[in-house]
Amino acid sequence: MVRSQLPDHFVVIPKGTPIMVNKLHYQFERPKSWSKKKTAETYWMTARPDLHDNLNKALFDALEGVVWESDHNVVMISNLSKTYGDTNQIAIEIQCLKS
Repeated sequence: MVRSQLPDHFVVIPKGTPIMVNKLHYQFERPKSWSKKKTAETYWMTARPDLHDNLNKALFDALEGVVWESDHNVVMISNLSKTYGDTNQIAIEIQCLKS
């Protein structure tokens, strides 16, 4: 799925290149069993999975070999969130930094 969203000329970011994640938003679909009131009031997802340990590790490992050679190159993450919304999705923006 990720490969289909990358530009045609995209090259996997080589090991040793510092990477900054400028935006990382995890959105989970609201449960259909929720009342209209709860759906309207609840935005932040405070339930599991854990944002740092579980979600980021799984995503970063999945991006190895597709976006970057090694997730060890991620040196900074900003604008990180976990919310409820209409659909399940992950929005990520990355930037290569100068060594």
